[in-house]
Amino acid sequence: MSLKTKLATALFLFLSVFLLRAQNPKLIVWITVDQMRYEMLYRFKHRWTPQGMLRILNQGFVFHNAQYNYIPTYTGPGHASLFTGTSPNVHGIIANSWFNRSAGKMIYCTESQQAVQSTANSALKSQSPVNLLSSTLGDELRINTHNQSKVIAVSLKDRAAILPAGRHGNAAYWLDESSAQFVSSAWYMNALPKWAISFNQDLDILGRVKKGWQTYAPLQTYSASTADDMFYEASPTGSDKAVFPYVYDKKQNPGTWIKGTPHGNSLVTDFAIQAIISEKLGFDEYCDVLSISYSSTDIIAHATGPRAVEVEDTYLRLNFELEKLFKVLDEKLGASNYLLVLSSDHSGGEVPAYLEANNLPAGILTDTQVLIHLRKLLQHQFSDSLLVQTVCNNQIYLNRNRINEAGFGNLILHKIQDALYALDGIAQVYTAEAIQTQAFAEASMAQKIQNGFMPQRSGDLVYTLKPQWMDHEVRGTTHGSGYIYDTHVPLLFVGFGIKKGASYQAVSITQIAPTLSELLKITRPSGCTEKPLSEILENP
Repeated sequence: MSLKTKLATALFLFLSVFLLRAQNPKLIVWITVDQMRYEMLYRFKHRWTPQGMLRILNQGFVFHNAQYNYIPTYTGPGHASLFTGTSPNVHGIIANSWFNRSAGKMIYCTESQQAVQSTANSALKSQSPVNLLSSTLGDELRINTHNQSKVIAVSLKDRAAILPAGRHGNAAYWLDESSAQFVSSAWYMNALPKWAISFNQDLDILGRVKKGWQTYAPLQTYSASTADDMFYEASPTGSDKAVFPYVYDKKQNPGTWIKGTPHGNSLVTDFAIQAIISEKLGFDEYCDVLSISYSSTDIIAHATGPRAVEVEDTYLRLNFELEKLFKVLDEKLGASNYLLVLSSDHSGGEVPAYLEANNLPAGILTDTQVLIHLRKLLQHQFSDSLLVQTVCNNQIYLNRNRINEAGFGNLILHKIQDALYALDGIAQVYTAEAIQTQAFAEASMAQKIQNGFMPQRSGDLVYTLKPQWMDHEVRGTTHGSGYIYDTHVPLLFVGFGIKKGASYQAVSITQIAPTLSELLKITRPSGCTEKPLSEILENP
């Protein structure tokens, strides 16, 4: 081969690689708005601005019927499912916390059972992704680029940062309440980078919370909300009443107080922007991933319910966080060089008391009430109340050793099923055997239970509640069910050549990761069970 031919071949290969890389976005910004209901896109539309949420709605591709396909719909499973492209029965994060039979106690989803050593550096915690059993989109991207790509996740919550960052990400950062500083995990690093240390030094959370929380606009303009002072609302900041203005009490922990206000979301945006600049995310030829999870929306909605002035004000202000983020991304990368995805880790229900006041069915039945009921039954019929170890996440964990020793066998299962159906609020009860062996209808509640069930971590029986019944206090609301008010979330793509469009076809939220994998031409996450969203790939 002549020198000229060799040079031509080398140039061709170089240009091929360059053009291939140029076909990828420089940065994927994946925004997860905790407990954002789909309908909020339009209920609060009068609050959106052209360079904020309206930019995504007007320029992006909107999936109007994106759903979660498993139970329970919580934050931990939600973030894990988003980034792995599969459901909890595969990736293993079956709840925020679950009962560990071998340890005989509840464990947290990012609690380390091994490997991560404690450190003298207080900015590094032992929380880790060790319980996550699948790779994530970011893991596969880093493997594909031989670790040239960067994957960073930011949130107020540890689980909402660690699970998106995955097992091979560069960093997960979250706000530590006790120190009121952003911290990370010893899983990812030996010390915080200098820019993060500098950010913490200049953070001044106390100065931020001293400003309190007042409505951004005049109170009378909050037309998408109920009155400010409703009997069924709790305060997201811990004050006596859920009424504006919220004034910071110096006796309170500022790191805790700020999470229950929109200022918590501002912290996350500011930290994420600093990460973009300092880590030079999207600045070279290798695509990077930045996960931003906004948690204050969830903390506030839990306390007040989705119809409160507090929630409307939080989303009004979230729009400005998006404006701020877009401005930096446009200036640093160029509007067509990054891809932004917006979704949620779960939706959320109405406050039961609000529905009851409007003559709609709703109620409360807690796991604790179920446990007390079952233990009374078992004590009465079998003289052993401890045949049930615990009840959590609408799952019943039996003491298998005591049952086997007593020779009760399946009799216990039948008795518990009958006892559960006698409780007001119970809809369905399934045994672990039925969940593992039976075929259920597509998208049925039973199939959603299957998708969230892992034999090694789940209970012996699983029950569902009737619509708008929940395991919660009298005030406020929660999520976790398989009903549409908990599963239906926004899903929007914008930037990097994505054409404006919409789809009303039913899609699963777990289709995002395989879609992005195909867009980047990399291996899908190891546990991925979903198909890509063809509308995005066929309409670039």
